[in-house]
Amino acid sequence: IAMAPLTRQCADDDGTPNDEMVAYYARRARGGIGLIITEGTYPADNLSGVGYLNQPGCDNDKHQAGWKKIADACHNHGAKVILQLMHAGRVADLILEQSRMANSRYRHLIPTALAGCFILITIPNCMIAD
Repeated sequence: IAMAPLTRQCADDDGTPNDEMVAYYARRARGGIGLIITEGTYPADNLSGVGYLNQPGCDNDKHQAGWKKIADACHNHGAKVILQLMHAGRVADLILEQSRMANSRYRHLIPTALAGCFILITIPNCMIAD
């Protein structure tokens, strides 16, 4: 049995996988899941790839140590683990982007599905030389 990735957002504020996550994944492995694909994990926070608060990362030694605890716990129950790398793209967390956006000539307010609500986005720069 394989477990598809689920968005949980339970990492520490700095993206470090924590004991709650170890327990969560270990319970699935103990319950008979043979292959676990983890939740979306940002590969590097300097690339504006963080999309959600408390999204786990694998960007530094602390993050990697947290994922090692999770992998070890799952392996102890016979499960294999695949870390799902996920760059958030256009849903990147605007709090992390705030300084870049404040100076951007490409920011725009766009409407959302909620009546009267708008979000601030940046229009990507063209990726060709002028």
